Amino acid sequence: MSLARASLALLAAHAASAADQYMVTVGASMGLPGVERNFVGFSMEVPSARGFIGENGTDSGYAQLLKNLRAVSEAVGDEPTVLRIGGNSADDSCWGGGSPQCTYNITEADLAAYKAFTSTVEGFSVRFVLGVNFGLSTDPREFALKHVQAVGKAGIWGDVVTAIEIGNEQDLYASNGHRNASFTFEEFKEQYTNFANVLTAEGAVPSPKFIQGGTFCCPDDDWSAGLVDHVKALEASFVSFSLHDYPRSYCSKDPNQTILGDVCAYHPLYVPRSHSNHSYQYYANATDVPFVLGEGNSASCGGIPDVSDTFAAALWVMDYLPYLSKAGYHGMNFHGGASGGYTPVVIKDGLLSVQPLYYGLLGFAQLTANGATWLSSDVKPQVGDVRCDTGLDGGSVCCAASCGTCSGTGCDSRPGGGAACCSGDIEKANKSCSLYDPPCVMGPGDDFMLVVHAVKDTVKNEVRMVIISKFGDDVRTANICPSNTTTWSPSATASAFRITAQSQHSKFGDSLNYGGQTFDTSTNGVLQGTRLITTLNQDPATHCFSLDIGPMSAAVVAIPQ
Repeated sequence: MSLARASLALLAAHAASAADQYMVTVGASMGLPGVERNFVGFSMEVPSARGFIGENGTDSGYAQLLKNLRAVSEAVGDEPTVLRIGGNSADDSCWGGGSPQCTYNITEADLAAYKAFTSTVEGFSVRFVLGVNFGLSTDPREFALKHVQAVGKAGIWGDVVTAIEIGNEQDLYASNGHRNASFTFEEFKEQYTNFANVLTAEGAVPSPKFIQGGTFCCPDDDWSAGLVDHVKALEASFVSFSLHDYPRSYCSKDPNQTILGDVCAYHPLYVPRSHSNHSYQYYANATDVPFVLGEGNSASCGGIPDVSDTFAAALWVMDYLPYLSKAGYHGMNFHGGASGGYTPVVIKDGLLSVQPLYYGLLGFAQLTANGATWLSSDVKPQVGDVRCDTGLDGGSVCCAASCGTCSGTGCDSRPGGGAACCSGDIEKANKSCSLYDPPCVMGPGDDFMLVVHAVKDTVKNEVRMVIISKFGDDVRTANICPSNTTTWSPSATASAFRITAQSQHSKFGDSLNYGGQTFDTSTNGVLQGTRLITTLNQDPATHCFSLDIGPMSAAVVAIPQ
């Protein structure tokens, strides 16, 4: 029996109890633009690029993996997949060698490989964003100008290279030695603007818009306060603007660090990320320049072993990317070398190992295919009151509504008495809000254990949603119901496409499953096995669809309208 059929048998054998029933309601449009069909891109360090695309730019396996994402998202030719070549190595690379300060020499062979790869990805388009050295000198004539001029001499502006980045994470220059310890945002702006002006004056770039701006890591008060004005000042030069984000860090190499707690419970690792002055969402919507998450992943410094390379990362990313898109971002580049914990694809000795994260990227691409638009959605248990909607939120407890005020002095004298109004009494009774109405005890993250993101696809005229179970045990049933604003034909049947693994700890080779298929046995980037889709019939009385979803798994559900 295949893993997919075994999983279905398990679901049938463990029908969800009443306490495990969830109501999923799809609402109105959120009024946001359609999701870019090339929303998912990739980022790699300068020395790693040819490890992915091949020494000569002819690695068909990596090209196939990009093609898979394109096919699932139904992207078209004018929406190229972005490959960003940069990171810290951009400020440690020089054109043609000759400088002892640089550890990597960029040559004509690199540019030729980039150009060749755009032909290797037959049937769709790829475009490169290249980082140039700003860390070692404020004068581009010392390092960067030759690099940028070489792009023009190779004839690859536009068709191969669409933008450059000037340095990487300049907000960290004061701490990493690229500038003095007192380096300020005002100094950065002056140096950056002069740098860009020299490149233009020297005729190194083909048009005024040639920069992907930013590449900031984590701007503090001074940097974030002036960010929007900086973007507006250089708007004529910016193709886009990049911020970086890693919800967790592994730079300390602490083996006890984990993101599993966020994947399996509590609030998702969400964006927009907040800083002292504004959130990333504010930046994304404050100017006419498209903002992208130009570099990111589950955890910085290579990812967390046994977390970033597990199926937990697939579940995480299917929840993370919708938040990013809804916040106004136009794409995200997943960073990683040809090896390492968080990279979506490992390539060693010419062999592909498709990591769990990639399965999650496919799930997001399938959800948002055809430039779908976001719909509002709601999910909550059909018993209990995990959000305290009918009671009074007292933090760790939910008091009865009759109390007027939850806990505090005199709580035992309010209507309902101490059992309904005093936190101590409610905690002593220990009735979980996931099973009982108020008064009850609110569990951490109960509201985020079953997650739904929904879209409308006007090309296929269907509603789709991804349903993610972060529960570590037992089957849950999602009852998917229409609303006043989103309905479907009474005769419609829905389909469910499951993304599963043996557990959240599963890695490459552990029977990872994408709709009945897997990359575990693939040597060329093509899914292996037979596609398996579950058909769902609606209840004729309620017009709801019921889907049993196993622990630590996800499903993309499509309902024709």
